[in-house]
Amino acid sequence: MQTIDLDLLRSLVAFNETGSLARAADRVGRTESAVSLQMKRLEELINQRLMTRLGRRLVLTDEGYSVLHYARQMLAMNDDLLSAVSQRPFSGRLRIAASQDFGEEILPGVLKDLATRYPGVRFEVEVEGGLRGLSELEKREVDVVLTIGLQDHPSAHTLQRASLSWIASPELADCIERPVPLVVFNQPCRFKQRAMEALDQAGIPWEIVFRSPSLTGLWAAARANIGVTVRSSYWVPSGLKLLDPKRIGLPDLGDTEVNIHYFEDALSPAVLEMVKHIERSILLQWSGLQSNANSFHARRGTVGRTHEVRRKVARTHSR
Repeated sequence: MQTIDLDLLRSLVAFNETGSLARAADRVGRTESAVSLQMKRLEELINQRLMTRLGRRLVLTDEGYSVLHYARQMLAMNDDLLSAVSQRPFSGRLRIAASQDFGEEILPGVLKDLATRYPGVRFEVEVEGGLRGLSELEKREVDVVLTIGLQDHPSAHTLQRASLSWIASPELADCIERPVPLVVFNQPCRFKQRAMEALDQAGIPWEIVFRSPSLTGLWAAARANIGVTVRSSYWVPSGLKLLDPKRIGLPDLGDTEVNIHYFEDALSPAVLEMVKHIERSILLQWSGLQSNANSFHARRGTVGRTHEVRRKVARTHSR
C-alpha cells in the first residue's frame, strides 16, 4: 500500500509558488538537494515526469500541474482538519482586490465561502484592474490581490494555468472578417496587447471596433456580434464561445497564469490562514468551471492527458 507524503506535496506547491527549487527549499526549511530528491520521489510514486526545462528555468509539465491540483486539495484537507479542531476564533478585516475576470463568476463563490467560514471577519473588496490592485498591495492598502497574468510580480503565487482565447458569439465565430474586429478594454491591457502583436506577426489586419472600461461591456459587445475579444479560457459567459484559432485562421495566443498575490511576511497568522483559504476556494471554483473549456483544450490535446494523470493521482492517494 502506497501513501503520498504530504511533505512531498508541500514542496511541490512551494516550487510552483516560488519558481525555483532553491526558493522552495527556503520556504519548507530543507536544502535544495533534499527538495530535488523529494520531487524525484514524487515522480516515482506518480510514475509521471512532473518537471522539465524551459530554457534555463525548471517548470512544471502538464502532468505536474495536474498533480499540483490534487496536492493543493490534499493539503487543504489537512489544514482544514487542523483548523477545525483548534477552534480558533477569527475577527478583524480582510482587504481583497481582484481583476474583473474574477468578478462575475469566481469571486461570488469565494466570498460566500469566506463569509460562511469566518462570520466575524469584515471583508473589504475592490474589483478593478490587476495593476491597480498590485499598486495597492505594494502600499499595503490591501492584503491580497487576484489576477490573471502578472506572474512576474514578486508577490505572485501561481494557482493554475489558463489559455488565452479568442471569444465571440456563435454567429460571428463562423466568419471572422478581415480586418479582424477587436472588442477591447479602453485602458492598458496585456491581453489586448498580446492579441494585436500576434495578429501583426501573422500579417493579419485588425481594427478596434469597440472599447469599454468594463468586462461586462466587452461581453455585451461580443454578444451583439460587434467583434471578437480576448480573455482567459477558464470561463466564458452564456451566448459566447471559445474559438479554435486554426479553424478561424487566427494565431494561437498561448497561455497565461491564474495568480493570487500577497506578501506573506506582511500578514498576521490569522490573515494568512484566510488568504490560504482563498487559494483553496478559488481552485474549487475554478475546477467547477473547467467543463466550459474542455472542448477547446481537447483540440489542443491536453484534456485526455490531464484526466489520465488526475485519475492516477487519485488511485495512488486512495491506496
